[in-house]
Amino acid sequence: MFIFGHAGLTLMGYQILGRKNSGLYPARLPQLGAVLFFSLLPDLLDKPLTMWLVQGAVSTRWLGHTLAFSILVCLAVYLLIPSWKKYVWSCPGHLLLDGMWRSPHTLFFPVLGWEMDPGSNPETSFWELIASSIHRVMSEPELILPELLGLLVLSWALGRMGITFRDRARVVQDLPRAQP
Repeated sequence: MFIFGHAGLTLMGYQILGRKNSGLYPARLPQLGAVLFFSLLPDLLDKPLTMWLVQGAVSTRWLGHTLAFSILVCLAVYLLIPSWKKYVWSCPGHLLLDGMWRSPHTLFFPVLGWEMDPGSNPETSFWELIASSIHRVMSEPELILPELLGLLVLSWALGRMGITFRDRARVVQDLPRAQP
């Protein structure tokens, strides 16, 4: 799953849970930002680490995609930023959306040993990874549906907050133009 799928489907989970537990879903931009940050945190950590810093990684799913990392992030937030504890659950939610149960050596690292499950090749360049990701989303129906649904949920949430694409276009049109 990719950016819109992770972010939008996580937000949809918060919207559904928020109806049952009033006040849970993010109603303002900072809370929405917290949900989006934690929902993408494993990829924000692992992609740069495995592509640019760690030599010999077997996958772009590395430490951020382990249960140990998610538990540490949750504990840190519970102790250091208790007001965000309802949003930090997006981090382990990322592992569910990625189907990490199919990669048990990565999910339960280091309990099952020091080896990670193979996955996306970290030897590819950033732009090759983006291109292959776009190709996969467009060619695999099981990937395009969550991405479209996620984009729809994100658009709905921003519209609900009063942030629309029309407003953004109006701001751009009102910018002063440089004179030659």
